Amino acid sequence: MPETYDVTIVTVRPGTHPQALAVLGKSLADDQNLLACWYSDIGAVNQILIIRKATDAAATLDARFAALSAPNPLGMSEYIVAMAMDTYVPFDFIPPLRPGEFGPCYEVRSYVLKPDGLKPTMEAWRKAVPGRMKISPVLAAMTSVSAASWAVSVAASSPFIALAPKRLASTWAASASPSPRMLAN
Repeated sequence: MPETYDVTIVTVRPGTHPQALAVLGKSLADDQNLLACWYSDIGAVNQILIIRKATDAAATLDARFAALSAPNPLGMSEYIVAMAMDTYVPFDFIPPLRPGEFGPCYEVRSYVLKPDGLKPTMEAWRKAVPGRMKISPVLAAMTSVSAASWAVSVAASSPFIALAPKRLASTWAASASPSPRMLAN
């Protein structure tokens, strides 16, 4: 079975991410499965992305249920306005995600794939990643296996996330064009 990731996206009240991150830093300090914790200040603002290695499916579900039923999830309920939790598996040609500092900035792209779009998206990424790695590394390309949603036509669609660190803001423009086109709605 491929490595799996528990991905949590927490949306906080505007202007509260510094306080929320301070609390979150304490609550996640001893989490041996923590791989990444980032906040957004461009694009989908007021969001904190937490990625953990999901080594045991039952334990992951128990932890999610505990967080959802807790009076103070992640120790920061006063800041939270929304929280989503999903399980993701990486594309088989991307090395496993490991903790570390690769930034200082990270580009996180999230897409919802068209029905039957996963296989062509994976193939496009398989072809594009070697060239993309020359510009900036791809830390992860992964698809949800728990959040498949049903469209009005009752055709399944799957969320997809790609992560890439950015050394300098000036590399954003250079790295935008080599990304493979997503088969997104």
